[in-house]
Amino acid sequence: MRVTYYSLPQSLPAREQYRILKAEGYCNRPEPPKELTDEQILKDMGIYHMCKLREAKRLLKKYGGYARTEWYDRDGSFVDVSDIDLDGRNSGSYRSA
Repeated sequence: MRVTYYSLPQSLPAREQYRILKAEGYCNRPEPPKELTDEQILKDMGIYHMCKLREAKRLLKKYGGYARTEWYDRDGSFVDVSDIDLDGRNSGSYRSA
């Protein structure tokens, strides 16, 4: 099984990340209060957001950032992690035995 995550560039201010995630449908929280720091906002929103591989590639192309796929065995144990690039298929090399 594979699970794909996407993260916006950490160089973006937290409020800008919130705005982008809200527009893309990955954040359903109300706007953070003005007194919160960027660190507090990111901690509340989370840095990685689960999505489909196709969506991760689209977001990478549009905003930059980082995406990865985590591979799990049938029993649920973690096997491997692979970075997602815009080049190639990113189908991964892990195959369950």
